[in-house]
Amino acid sequence: MKTLYRKLSALALTLVPLLLHAQVPDYDWQPEARDPVSLERFRWYNKTPDSFELHPALQHQKFRSIENDVDVGYFIYLPENYLQPDFATHRYPVLYMLHDGRPGNEHKALNRFDALYDKIRQGTLPETLIVFTNGGRLPYYDQGGDYGEQAILELTKHIDKQYRSVPNRVGRTLFGFGDGARASLRYIFKHPELFSGAIAAHPGLQWEHQVSKQQGSETEGITIEDPLDNAWDLAFSYTARQHALKIQLAIAVTENTQAFPSTLAFHDYLNQLSVAHEFYVLAPGELSAGQSIAQEGENPMVNNALDQFLRQQLLMSRAGKRLDAEIGSVIPAS
Repeated sequence: MKTLYRKLSALALTLVPLLLHAQVPDYDWQPEARDPVSLERFRWYNKTPDSFELHPALQHQKFRSIENDVDVGYFIYLPENYLQPDFATHRYPVLYMLHDGRPGNEHKALNRFDALYDKIRQGTLPETLIVFTNGGRLPYYDQGGDYGEQAILELTKHIDKQYRSVPNRVGRTLFGFGDGARASLRYIFKHPELFSGAIAAHPGLQWEHQVSKQQGSETEGITIEDPLDNAWDLAFSYTARQHALKIQLAIAVTENTQAFPSTLAFHDYLNQLSVAHEFYVLAPGELSAGQSIAQEGENPMVNNALDQFLRQQLLMSRAGKRLDAEIGSVIPAS
């Protein structure tokens, strides 16, 4: 009996990846090769250059990563009332900012802060902790002895221990750009017990699809060690869970860009899987390096809708409300 059980278990381990891959549709995209970067120029903690204009409301901090056995840098914004006596017991939601580009560096998404800060000062967004992350050598992957994903998971524990955060999944939202948007999608499907919401801005889903269909090969010189570690397969595995936790998800992409066809296809794929999400198409320039979704751009209606999505998520997080009392199930009831 034990021998039969082992054989069935081995068969299941063989078939599950095949079944997952079979659910991801085929496309004839030919993703452009990514510009080669030197992943050797990576540091887990990066000093701020003297020439860098750092916003005075941001603090550069670090925590000890057990998995990487190193200090990891991050930036954090503390709300203006955080240290006031009247708010001494107040807890705040946390917005985790996941940067674009390789290798990882905690400075890389800081150009998004001014717009978010202005929205908070104006009252458009509620007061929240904002954390700018370092994704690791190959950002946000556990790869080749560097554990970017584990560092983010450790960071959430550190933030909950060190600051007055809302210390549960409802209190945590992911906000990613480019490579960080890809990671936001992977994490929200893989770790819904840790994160309740995500915004993925301009994700390179053609490369996520490449990982799924090419045995982990993303681009020249980069092969993801686990080929199932991609947004397409993880979305399917998320919906296959018997009791999938509810999530809030928004995806935004600029039209007429390389990422647009794959993001539109992923939007259709999520609809086929009955994964509830918001989908926004932005005009060219609205997701440029110096802008944030939180800014007014050429399409204020879309930007206002994204502001409202983020506002709703943060307000719900601040209240610590259970998602099942606030939003419908991601997976329709049978």
